[in-house]
Amino acid sequence: MACDTQPVRANQSLSQRKQEVRDVIAAIKRGLQSGRIKAVVDAKTRAVAFVGDIGDRKKVSDACVFKTMSAAERIAIEKAAGRPISMQAMQQGFHSHDGVTFATHKH
Repeated sequence: MACDTQPVRANQSLSQRKQEVRDVIAAIKRGLQSGRIKAVVDAKTRAVAFVGDIGDRKKVSDACVFKTMSAAERIAIEKAAGRPISMQAMQQGFHSHDGVTFATHKH
């Protein structure tokens, strides 16, 4: 995954970053299952954002999390949102910080 190919902290090894990304993704997936985290699909762009009690995301993007999801998990998100997710919007970097406003910009 692109999100785990570059360490983000000083003195962080690549293997440490890979584990950090796996841990964040697992925590978000657990939160989705428990209802502490919700997936929001924007009506206009059809990009997805994960909002709720996420904690420290450690610079792991919604797109990174979404790319790791199984087809069944993606379908469940689309069904709950009542609209399909646009892979193109996700690849273009559309995301949300609040689950309401979706845009692209550099971080």
